[in-house]
Amino acid sequence: MFFLKFIEFIDVSLTILKGHFFTNLLFYLFIFSFFFVLTCSRPLIRRVSFIFSLIISLYVVIFLMPVYADFHSLYFSFIDRFFLPGFQPTFSVDGISMVFIFLTVFIFPFVFRYSVSVPLMHTRAYFFSLFLTEFLLILLFMVEDLFVFFVLFELLAFPIFVLILIAGSTSRRKYAALTFLFYTVGASLPLLALLVFFQFSLGSTNYWLLSSWNFPVFYQTWFLVCFLIAFGMKIPLVPLHLWLTEAHVEASTAISVLLAALLLKLGGYGLIRFCLPLCRDVVLAYSWYLFLFCLFSVFISMIAALRQNDLKKAIAYSSITHMSFSTLALFTGSNELIAWSIYSMLNHGFVAASLFTLVGFLYSRGGLRVTRAYSGLAQSMPVFSLLFGISMFANIAFPFTSPFAPELNVIRLLYSLDPIVAVLALVAMNCYTVAAVWIFTKLVFGPSVYSEVKSYKDITIYEYELIVTLLIAVFLYFDDPFHLMDLLLRDLHRFLLFI
Repeated sequence: MFFLKFIEFIDVSLTILKGHFFTNLLFYLFIFSFFFVLTCSRPLIRRVSFIFSLIISLYVVIFLMPVYADFHSLYFSFIDRFFLPGFQPTFSVDGISMVFIFLTVFIFPFVFRYSVSVPLMHTRAYFFSLFLTEFLLILLFMVEDLFVFFVLFELLAFPIFVLILIAGSTSRRKYAALTFLFYTVGASLPLLALLVFFQFSLGSTNYWLLSSWNFPVFYQTWFLVCFLIAFGMKIPLVPLHLWLTEAHVEASTAISVLLAALLLKLGGYGLIRFCLPLCRDVVLAYSWYLFLFCLFSVFISMIAALRQNDLKKAIAYSSITHMSFSTLALFTGSNELIAWSIYSMLNHGFVAASLFTLVGFLYSRGGLRVTRAYSGLAQSMPVFSLLFGISMFANIAFPFTSPFAPELNVIRLLYSLDPIVAVLALVAMNCYTVAAVWIFTKLVFGPSVYSEVKSYKDITIYEYELIVTLLIAVFLYFDDPFHLMDLLLRDLHRFLLFI
């Protein structure tokens, strides 16, 4: 009886897959991944999970390559439905979502490969949570309905909570995991209120229907406040940032990479996809106040990064600085600036991942993240010092690194719109540049405080493989070889209707 039911289920599923292929097959790939994680022997789980993650990434890239090549589509380049009994949410991919999806499938195999410090008894729960996180993130970057986005947005908090709790490095990991969960749930309440309003007033939460309405300024103002709280927590903007430093410090290096490279980008994507189209008039009318809010976040996080002795905290605050800078460009009302902001978020994902990875290498040797504990690394770890210098200079948008072009163009275009804001942003980023160079010189060329540093071995072949993979991406995207700006500008002109 069970076998016949199973055959019937497979037959129905294959019939549906004929019309809606991508998300359903992706769902089955993740189901097989969950199955192997739950049944495979614990010592082999990491290797099997890494292989499955590579298969999923390869599948997504191959399937979406024709979408990438379609520069002249008048609608979403790809539309799909995910089959659930009685409920079929619609998912779609355009140039905007594709950038974030490609970043996701690039980072996750790296996270699986670097997940080496997982307690053996929690291995299954850890890798199950990683696969669930990847699946939810891909769907979040494709969903069209605000209600489905909210459900996935909330579900994502629980695997991240488990990952921080399982792979935390100190006894404060429970506090860090609970802080993240409370911030996520609390900041999402305004988004829930919006959903109730849209459902009762319009009878739908579909993106296309909502964006076709021209809401009064009063309503748009409240929409903007709700979106800023919900998505500003994920970016995060000051003062909604306190969960991030706790989570980064307590989480393992692999999870810190996941948080910095992907989870922070989800807030920016939410603002682009939902906030800007629905609050267009208010964003343009109150742009000066939004600029000040973002600049406040840039300056506060930059000062906090300067005052940190903990390397992980310093890099976490630098992530807030860069994401606040990118968010500032979103509120300019210029499609070109928004496109450069998205490109900046993409590049920040690679750079932040490389920095957290290098700090993880140090932590595995000394067990400390205090900057002065590693002074004088150039003598004992010259290769590491070189790679750390490359990553640090990429983080300050040094020429010929991928962040250079987006940050330069954001400042240039911002100056043509508002010179005062551009100068303030430039001052803040230059102050951070000085701070980053100071941290690098102190760490690499400073006097040795602890004698153990001289006995540290330089990076291994395994570590070299990990960091070089990220640094290749850092330099590969310097000159936009894949014409991502063309994709972004095409879809931004079509959906946001800004200048």
